[in-house]
Amino acid sequence: AWAGLDLGTAHIITQIKYCPRATQAGRMVGGVFQGSNSADFSNAVTLFTVTSAPADGVLTTQPISNSTAFRYVRYLSPANGWCNIAEVSFW
Repeated sequence: AWAGLDLGTAHIITQIKYCPRATQAGRMVGGVFQGSNSADFSNAVTLFTVTSAPADGVLTTQPISNSTAFRYVRYLSPANGWCNIAEVSFW
């Protein structure tokens, strides 16, 4: 499963802030945040992979160093993660 946004025009992503659903932080491990310039994400670029369970109830901030501008961004859940993300913002 995934949740994504069409930003309308391409933007350089400098940071991602995210928060898991309450009590489901472990389901985010292995999830990826991606950018793309095609709506079907056929040319998706991984911006960040969640490697450990984030804190519950707070936004975790991850700086991004990729300088490519993307129109489409998404969170792609790992297998059996069921897209358990409560909030995400791309800056």
